[in-house]
Amino acid sequence: MPTDMQYKDGLRKDKFLNDLVIEAIKNGDTKKALEYLDLFWVIKI
Repeated sequence: MPTDMQYKDGLRKDKFLNDLVIEAIKNGDTKKALEYLDLFWVIKI
C-alpha cells in the first residue's frame, strides 16, 4: 500500500505528463503528444 507521500508524488508526475501532452496537442505536435503518452504508460506500469 503506497504511503500518502508516494500517492501525492504519483499525482504530481501524472499531472506533469498530462500537462506536457496537452501542450503538445495545443502546439499541433501530435507525434510529441503520442511520445509523452507512451512514456506515461511506461511509468505507470
